[in-house]
Amino acid sequence: RSAPLMKGIVRLLRNPGGPQLASWLRALKKRLEDLDVGDSLLLPLIVESSELLAIVERTTERNFAVVVVATNPTKALRHHAVSAAPPKVKHRTALVLTNVPKKNALCDVFWAAVYNLAIHHHDGDTKRFYELLLPFLTGKPLETSLVEAHKFETDAHRAFRDDPANRRKAWDDGDDDADFDRRANAASKCGAWRSPQRSLTAYVRCISEALHYLVLRRGCAEAHSKQVRLALRAQLATFCARDVARVAPDQNGRRVLALVAKQLSYATAKLAQLATERRRRRACLVDNGPGAHTPPDPPTNGAADARFEEVAPEAARRLAERLLAELDDVPPIRDAAASGVLDLTASTPTQWRDALAWRVDPAEPDPGQAVLLRKYVAIDALQVPPMATTRTEAIAAIRHCDRICSLLDNQPHAVKNDKLLIIALVQHTLTCVVPTPRPRAENYVSEEDAARAARAERRRTRLEKKRQRQADEAMKKQAASGALGLRRRGAPAATDPEPKKPSPPVPEEDGTDWATGADAEARVSRAPCIWDQPIEYAEQVEVLLTLRRVIEHFTAAVLSTQQDRALDAVCVVVPGVACAIADALLRRRATDHPSPFTAQLSGQTASGRQLGLRGFGLSVGTFATQTTSIECHIPSLAVARAAVLDYFLSPQQRCLEKIFTFEDRFELRPGRTLVALLRNLCREITLATPNPHLELCDALPCTSNLMKNFPELAPFRDLAFFWKFFLNPDRTSFCNYVPTGDLPSGNIPGRRGSGDAGMVGGGRSGRTRGSLRRVDRGSGQVGRLDGLQAQLTWGWSADEGGYSVTMAGKQLRARPDPDVVDEVTGRKLPPERAPQHRFPSRADPASYLTTPPPAQTEDDILYRPQLPGFSRGATDASGSPRVSRIIALRTGRGSAPDGPGTGPRTAASPEATTTSLSKRTPDPPALGQRDAELLLSYLTVPYLRIPLVLTFFASDDRVHKLESPTLRGVLDAVLFEPGRHLPLGSTDVEPATVPTPHPSLLATSNGHLLAELREAPANVINNVVKLLRGALALDTGAVCDADADDFSASVQIILYTARLGARLESFVMFARAAARGRASCANANTSTIGSEALRDLDVREPASVEALDQGTARLAAVLTQMSTLFDDYLAKLDAQTRAAPGDEALVDRNSRLACDLHAHKLLIHRNSFDAGTSSLRKHGVVSRSTAAVLGSFLFLTTRHTFNKATREEGRLVLPEFELYELLQHVRRKLVTHVQSMTQYELDNVMQSALTAATSCTGATTDNAASTGLIGPPRPPLAVSISDDETDPLKERQINRWSRIKGDRNRGRYTVASTRTLVPRPEEHAEKIVLPHSLESVSSHLLDSSPLRMRSGSVTATVGEVADSTELDVEVDIGIGQLTLRSKHLAALDPIVATNRDVRSVLGDATLQASLTERSVHRQIFKLVGLEHTVEWWHSAHVECLPVPDGFDRDYDPAELFDSELWLPRVFEPVRRAFFDGPLPPSMQFLMPDAALPADAEVAVLYGLHQRLGGPSKRIVVFRRRRCVHVYELVSRGREWWWSMHLSTDARFSLAELQPSPARRVAPFPAWWKRGAGQPYPVGVLEHLPSDLDTGQGESVVIRRDASHPANLSGGVETYCPPRLLRGVIPDALLDQFRFWRDESKTVVPDMRLRGYPLRDDGTTPQVAGDDDDLGVKDELIVVEFGSTGVATLQCSGRVERTVRIERRSLAAEKGRFREIQRLIATVERLGLVAEEDGQADDADSPEAADTDVRKRQRSGMSASKKKNGSSTRKKKKETIVELDFREGAEVEFRSRAAESDDDKWIPCEVVKVDYEKRTYDLEFSGVYSYLHIQRAVQPDDVAPRGANDAAKAEGEGKWKFAGLTDSEDEMWRSDDGDDDDDDEDEVTDGDQYGHVEAKVETNRSLPPLAKATRTLSYGQRLAVRELYERHADMSVDACEDAFEALARDPSVRLPLLTAADLVLAAARHVKPGVNTAEKEGDDTLYLLDLLHARRGSRLYSLASTLARIENLSNILAWTAASSTLEENGSALP
Repeated sequence: RSAPLMKGIVRLLRNPGGPQLASWLRALKKRLEDLDVGDSLLLPLIVESSELLAIVERTTERNFAVVVVATNPTKALRHHAVSAAPPKVKHRTALVLTNVPKKNALCDVFWAAVYNLAIHHHDGDTKRFYELLLPFLTGKPLETSLVEAHKFETDAHRAFRDDPANRRKAWDDGDDDADFDRRANAASKCGAWRSPQRSLTAYVRCISEALHYLVLRRGCAEAHSKQVRLALRAQLATFCARDVARVAPDQNGRRVLALVAKQLSYATAKLAQLATERRRRRACLVDNGPGAHTPPDPPTNGAADARFEEVAPEAARRLAERLLAELDDVPPIRDAAASGVLDLTASTPTQWRDALAWRVDPAEPDPGQAVLLRKYVAIDALQVPPMATTRTEAIAAIRHCDRICSLLDNQPHAVKNDKLLIIALVQHTLTCVVPTPRPRAENYVSEEDAARAARAERRRTRLEKKRQRQADEAMKKQAASGALGLRRRGAPAATDPEPKKPSPPVPEEDGTDWATGADAEARVSRAPCIWDQPIEYAEQVEVLLTLRRVIEHFTAAVLSTQQDRALDAVCVVVPGVACAIADALLRRRATDHPSPFTAQLSGQTASGRQLGLRGFGLSVGTFATQTTSIECHIPSLAVARAAVLDYFLSPQQRCLEKIFTFEDRFELRPGRTLVALLRNLCREITLATPNPHLELCDALPCTSNLMKNFPELAPFRDLAFFWKFFLNPDRTSFCNYVPTGDLPSGNIPGRRGSGDAGMVGGGRSGRTRGSLRRVDRGSGQVGRLDGLQAQLTWGWSADEGGYSVTMAGKQLRARPDPDVVDEVTGRKLPPERAPQHRFPSRADPASYLTTPPPAQTEDDILYRPQLPGFSRGATDASGSPRVSRIIALRTGRGSAPDGPGTGPRTAASPEATTTSLSKRTPDPPALGQRDAELLLSYLTVPYLRIPLVLTFFASDDRVHKLESPTLRGVLDAVLFEPGRHLPLGSTDVEPATVPTPHPSLLATSNGHLLAELREAPANVINNVVKLLRGALALDTGAVCDADADDFSASVQIILYTARLGARLESFVMFARAAARGRASCANANTSTIGSEALRDLDVREPASVEALDQGTARLAAVLTQMSTLFDDYLAKLDAQTRAAPGDEALVDRNSRLACDLHAHKLLIHRNSFDAGTSSLRKHGVVSRSTAAVLGSFLFLTTRHTFNKATREEGRLVLPEFELYELLQHVRRKLVTHVQSMTQYELDNVMQSALTAATSCTGATTDNAASTGLIGPPRPPLAVSISDDETDPLKERQINRWSRIKGDRNRGRYTVASTRTLVPRPEEHAEKIVLPHSLESVSSHLLDSSPLRMRSGSVTATVGEVADSTELDVEVDIGIGQLTLRSKHLAALDPIVATNRDVRSVLGDATLQASLTERSVHRQIFKLVGLEHTVEWWHSAHVECLPVPDGFDRDYDPAELFDSELWLPRVFEPVRRAFFDGPLPPSMQFLMPDAALPADAEVAVLYGLHQRLGGPSKRIVVFRRRRCVHVYELVSRGREWWWSMHLSTDARFSLAELQPSPARRVAPFPAWWKRGAGQPYPVGVLEHLPSDLDTGQGESVVIRRDASHPANLSGGVETYCPPRLLRGVIPDALLDQFRFWRDESKTVVPDMRLRGYPLRDDGTTPQVAGDDDDLGVKDELIVVEFGSTGVATLQCSGRVERTVRIERRSLAAEKGRFREIQRLIATVERLGLVAEEDGQADDADSPEAADTDVRKRQRSGMSASKKKNGSSTRKKKKETIVELDFREGAEVEFRSRAAESDDDKWIPCEVVKVDYEKRTYDLEFSGVYSYLHIQRAVQPDDVAPRGANDAAKAEGEGKWKFAGLTDSEDEMWRSDDGDDDDDDEDEVTDGDQYGHVEAKVETNRSLPPLAKATRTLSYGQRLAVRELYERHADMSVDACEDAFEALARDPSVRLPLLTAADLVLAAARHVKPGVNTAEKEGDDTLYLLDLLHARRGSRLYSLASTLARIENLSNILAWTAASSTLEENGSALP
């Protein structure tokens, strides 16, 4: 009874998984429940790695006794009773707990907790077991049970001694103590006193002690118990002797056997001695006993003792001698796998079509806890003001920015590209809206304070010099004596003297007049600044905290985006602006409660006394260096960069001590100045601490007094570090780094450990490394980082002597790792090879030279040989020069060898690098030597290079040179790199000599480009216009080559020049606006900076102003030509797509190219809405630009997959973040312009945008008719209706658009209705008066579009509709997003879209999807227009399949039954070769408990996973074929499948396995000559693989709807990839058919698959199901899995799961399916069958159901109610739908808790709609939140909110405690979204255009039903199908007639409960007919099972013969079903 449990605990310990524990607990409880009164059960226990044993005995029907047996005196026995009576210390090894109630003994929770201790070991588990769990059984403390046992022992002993009978009996037996023990244990009240174990032998001692207890419990004496133990020892010795006769023991085994013989002899002698003493005592008692007593029969026991004394020692001696003798004569080693006799002549029946299949337990996949997709909260980005003119407005803008970032970050399911939106919003807020603090002068209040600070500074300088001198002398002495030691690393950095930097040489005086600069600096420093206004302390702290949150959002967004050169400028400048604002705020003393921290920053105490220093500030040196080479494509970014530098280099900041200088060292040491600041702060609060630097660390709970007292310190600290972190020049230190094409995936050069690709930092041992999360190096995808994950945590590292700053658990750095080693040489890289810039300058001439010396002046270029040719391959993936590697290696200057700041590159030595470059096939040079010399010489003069380089490229003979990406990079760098910054003190200072010794005088304030536009704009603009026109001349009319994947060379040049011209236009318009003080940037607008003009932005010359105005017009004109050309390209791409819609590769390529074209169109229209543009453009162009911007942006957000790593993967040519910066720039102007439109303008603009967004290429011409996959019918604009009378589109539909009401809904528009535009004769046309702004737009409409229109209708205002989740089509201009039916569409996640299953079924085209469900392990995407659903299981499955029932026997070749002796001969060679360790560890195998039948041909074993436990290998051993098949357990969507991966004979494998062609060191053994496959295809993982090719744990499940044209199952089908069916279905079928699983879950079959044929090319499946599809076979494969039931499968002799494969005619199956659908529709229409869930409808007839549906629709199903008393004629609804609500709808739920009361209605919200099951999932809130989510609610129990006010739930409307509401959502909902609003969308006989308008409901996409019917479930439909297929004499018409008669039969009560009742009832009304499906005969063929055929059968012979020609995987033996067919296959047709 206990043996299976003992075996089960071993499996549980090896496989401590959830399924195994659950299986174990089920088996345990069953055995406990089966115990009868008096039965016992032994249960193994393990507590804190110590073995225990539990004995559970059923004493009565209601009570149990539980005995805990323990032998370990150091753990468990501490809780047992102990006795120290001499001569031994003894314990009660058996702790007896009696009277345990049945409820407690069978408690699942108790046993789950007990065995949870067995599989999870923790310290203190023993104490918990005895003090918590065991008292639960008895209901009293453990001490009470021990006291009761002791009391019982004392009382029993006293009663025993006082009873004369007992004394006489003890006198008779001679053993009173033994008698007491026997009686005490028999009473089950206490255990015996026993000696504990002396070694770690609890695993056997517990069994021995339990046996002792049970023997005594059964009434035996102590002596008898000892004899039983001796018998066990003797049996053990016998076993050992037998084993030694066959197995040769090793040395250790010999010692053990000798010990066995010794212990057996000792125990026998001891018991014999005790028997002798007992016999002597008994004899003594007889002679000298009590006087009158006469012993009854003393010789009886004496004779037994005498026999034992005579027999036992002699038997023990013989057994010991035999054992020792066997040791002296060890036989040779033998094979334990004995061979059995095989009957090769047996001829027995075999199966012929039911093949052996794998078995898995049915389990519903667990997606984990559902993550509720909340209702979308509208995001109004316009809450951020256009510009802040006061500090109050600036702070409000920062608050709004923080709030909007949180809304974006928390709604990724509803907002596309939320991270790009956050980047653009934060950048715009901090660089355009909020002004950067102005430079400030020194703020000393008196001369005395300044003098005191100066004296302190001089004194500090002297002390530093003295300390440095002493340190130098000490170093010299130590070096001379050879005792130079290492410095202790753990010491505070304050004691670490910083290395003294050499001061730069002081230039000689050259007569330069610096007074002008000093005056300018003083004037700018005295200018007013909004941040100088008085502030209160609370606001000061709140703004700092808000700024930190904003930068955290910004950091998370940046690290979730691919690195980019243009984005790098934003990453550096934005945190710098935030630090400047924070610093300016902290420089102001609060007016109410000044903070000592702000005072200390100014060098003062809290009382205002000036200390001996000038204060503390942030360093800016690294920022100035890094920003010289960033490319600022946005002028406001360049100005913000200059403002930050001006502020931190102002007179106030220059004299401050610098803190947070983390950019100086790799270790984040605090430095002397930071420690001084912290020490001063400690003094302010009288805190005495020896380690003030630790006060900057975080802890929970907080342990820092400074953090507690100064809350502003933490945000300032974090802001400073974020800035320094983004200044780290090593790109590989950031978690969003993706290796470029030069670097192998997963191998980041310069890091120790090539596999540790994503580590932050690298190299140095003992340091904590790691990225925030790894980038998917294979796909180049960057994971998403939430805002909360971007929080910093500060700790202290004693190893480094500095701070440990972590984000999401990983350490961050502000400098590259100096200890990076060269992977080739193993040496540390020199410091000069460390990266200096993340993206080095592409305008540095030295980076293009391959030989020294470096180029610094023009003289270094002239007459230089071997100048670069700037070929296409001269740059890496990031655009940086490749040859810079050579210069860096040879000269040690420059940056990273492999590209833009990617860190030290160690992939190859300098020689190897040069060799590899020379061997690479060079591209033809783009420039000759003369042009290269000219260009490089221009680059040596940065202050003159812009006009020179532009003139160079603007010539007609050099425009085509821009085909080279290297030259394009040079031109971009020349124009947009700002260069060195001009300090304030150098403003307007003229050099006195040429060349000047002061390089700073050649710098600029805001960058070279703005400086050129300020002084000489004509030259720049004219050259760019010339360049644009030259590019237009290169147009050949072709977008790309025929077989190319990208644009042609000429188009690439056109696109580049368009980008260049659009960006220059932004700078030109900014310069024009800044010159007038009206720039849309706070740093260049007089309303914020006052009358003091920002330096170098005031255009002084009138000629320059005029040149800017004229240049703007010229640029706009040529860019308009570019936009027109792009429209022509889009039309050509659309024409190609429409001509070949089935070419997926062409469609995908054209869609990608169209995305690039739309991106460039957006960039061209960036400045179309700026002030002053409308006066330069014609009327109506702004409206046209509005349509273009909306259409292009919506097209990109719905078609393009953002955040790709490379161009090959679909990345845009244009930086993707720049698109969202463009949206942020035009958002307010765009929304304002659209709001000002009339209804006519809005309809045309929005319809044009919708047409572009939903087409394949975004073209908006007539030829680009709608071919998209989403949305309603998409007609072109009304203005494009042609004059052709034969035009089929003359009668069209156009949507009527309306605003969505609400303050937050600015920019949100939706389709309110659809109108039909009917053409009319020209003579009936009316003259329409249009406003002036519409004349140009509508002139074509009036001339060529004869439409019925009413006079004045064009000027009608736009209507409004309430916000609702039932909006059909919505466009949100604010975030640039298109939403259909409340589904936020976006391109399918790239990780999902690139999955092999998705690509196999749906192709490589971009897929539009909507996230419908999200849980812990799964996300569900609905593919728009494709009738498919994709489930993305993003977490790996770590639970193995539970051990199958009946497989509890361990496989051991020495312990097999006689019928299994053939198994080792076949399987043992495989096991020993592949599964016997050591790497991977050996695998344990399980066999069936019962012996295999003697005639079994196949044996199945399961191998247990070495890490996860549970079966992970399925072994099928073939007896006659002498081969082994191995299957691996794989998980797809948390469903278990078996996939074959190894066979020892590939001939007899259904999977196509080929032997390895690799070299053989030795000949293969005989059993592997035809073997193929790998024993561990993916190794031993920590999870179950979903794919044996990749080993990944993530998986995709693809389902297609029942409405899909190719679906013939009638229900939802699930795709089954071929890898899941390998080994069970021949590969010949898997290659030609695509298999889908239907919803069958019956017993037989339990799974049904349908294989649909593929085309001849094998790549494109049949999608539409056309019968005439070329290349598609007329075949359908049906695969059915099912159990044999109680019958056994003949090949194995066991009940197995089998598979049956059938082949049918595809055309016949389609016809049969259509006929069955007719029958199902008839049953649904007549309402013959009730719902499966048993919940009856309120009506018994279809008519009543129809009435109920109409009644509910009239009660308010639409989003808004109709007006009461309106005179307009309502349009009657044309459709009736079954499900009336969508996700997010506010409804009421019918509560039926009390049947006697009326129904009550509870308010709730629809969170999910299941269209397949026709049910809702409802979420309750407010006072009903305890109901949580109710799932699968029927539609009859759901009504609109407020439709049942008279039947409110009990308690609703009564008084409640203050603060409680009916629904929390009601409080959050805006008033304008109320359902009680009047419907403003009513339709009269004619609308305002005079057209007949058909009202379209919001749910018009649902299929219409003629009458309200009960939809049959899949099971009911399957029953109808089986009814039709089984009755061959029933035609479809006969079945329909039978159903009609059944519906009219008054004796039958409808609806019937089940489909089976329908079958029986319909059979009585059937009139025999002819079944048209059977007239042609049964065309089904069955696949013969050749693999499992028995020897002697014809199938076996057939398989053996065919296997000589081809593997069974490619052999398909079909047969037709025949009545003469015999099971043994003797009469095969």
